[in-house]
Amino acid sequence: MIRDRIVFGVNNQKLREKLINEGENLTLDKAIQISQNFEYCIHQMSLINQKDVHFISSRDKGHVRGGRKDRKRDRYPA
Repeated sequence: MIRDRIVFGVNNQKLREKLINEGENLTLDKAIQISQNFEYCIHQMSLINQKDVHFISSRDKGHVRGGRKDRKRDRYPA
């Protein structure tokens, strides 16, 4: 009876199907174990799929070697 309440009280459809597929072999302990394993797997998958982006953004400072970016060499002959 408690086992059936657990099976039909589960919010996740995939977990519910997994528990139902166990059929008559499903005991309360086995239902708890399957549920805990399922939750652990979901947590691990979310960590794997989590996309962390680590980068350094640089911006153009507008500098060119020896002076300003918009300086024209022809303008100041050496």
